[in-house]
Amino acid sequence: MLFSLLERLVQRHRVTMLVSDTPDPAFVERYRDIGVTLADGAHLGEYDVFLVNTLLGAPWILQAKDRVPTAWWIHEAAFGLGFIKAGAADEAAFEAATRVIFPSDWQSRELFRPWLAKASWSVVPTAIPPVPRLERRRGDDGRFRLLHIGLVESRKGQDLTIKALLELKDPSLELRFVGPDHGKWAGQVKRSIARFPRTARQITWCGQLSPEQVQQEIADADALVFPSRDDLFALVVLEAMSHGVPVICSRYGALADGLVHCEEALLVTPDDPTSLARAIRQLQQEPGLRKRLVKNARTRVLSKRTYDDFVAAMEAELYAAIDDFQRGATA
Repeated sequence: MLFSLLERLVQRHRVTMLVSDTPDPAFVERYRDIGVTLADGAHLGEYDVFLVNTLLGAPWILQAKDRVPTAWWIHEAAFGLGFIKAGAADEAAFEAATRVIFPSDWQSRELFRPWLAKASWSVVPTAIPPVPRLERRRGDDGRFRLLHIGLVESRKGQDLTIKALLELKDPSLELRFVGPDHGKWAGQVKRSIARFPRTARQITWCGQLSPEQVQQEIADADALVFPSRDDLFALVVLEAMSHGVPVICSRYGALADGLVHCEEALLVTPDDPTSLARAIRQLQQEPGLRKRLVKNARTRVLSKRTYDDFVAAMEAELYAAIDDFQRGATA
């Protein structure tokens, strides 16, 4: 999301990104190709506004206080509360930030409200740039392809999708996981399926793919499954909707707030593989339902979240941070 936003902002503003350690060369090239300057340090006073896009950037917010306007764009869901509890994100940064920006009203209301009493904050809903429609590479092979995208970690629920597949015992189902391994849990969940060789043959672990390859995987899928245990309104859900792919996701948080069950997506009970299995079976057997979800997702969900509106709202927040900072300096 940051890359796409900066790609737009750099057309009208000078943008410098601070990077730590030694970034991956492909990462560096990608940002430099769009005109973003990368630096391992900066004098904050040289900039008009400082955008920080993670809770773990709290030290930067505190360091910048009274020196430069700051906009703290917080993407973390409930797992971010652990950063605050552990002291990795100092709660004092909420008041120190000139503006605090959340992608989801649910996130601000249910998770971070205790720290917002003295903060200046707002909500800018998530959106995605226009997604070019890709040709489906698969013919009618009689198989129903499920796609699960995300870091292979407990929070993303790959184990729930595997358990649902085991419950269904349907050889016509095909499951593809896209995303890099994250920690020991990934190895454990992959080893767990080895005990069920027939089901294991229905599963493909694609690993980390390029953005273009991910879009093609979505276009080739019959359904996106997203049984996350903790997430906001994930971009991959919007991308699937843009490609005309129906979505099954957890009835949790921002997703439950923003989607209507059986009209825009199928919402399943969190952490419940049986609920997920029922939804997969329902979507597989009811082509009319699939068509309705796709149509409504485009007309109701995507139409309310245009990327131009998102960029304009984020740019307005940056200007608001500058105005608020200047008013505070002259008060």
